[in-house]
Amino acid sequence: MSYSLRGSTVLVTGGAGLVGSHIVDRLMDAGVREVRVLDNLVRGRI
Repeated sequence: MSYSLRGSTVLVTGGAGLVGSHIVDRLMDAGVREVRVLDNLVRGRI
């Protein structure tokens, strides 16, 4: 199965952490229109 997220809005939970921040970068490179990040910042940083 193949699908495209180009032009979509995506929510990334834990986006300030190591894995989440890399996912955000990949999504932006893939052409996602908007990436929203939700994180409690207990362990991550912006």
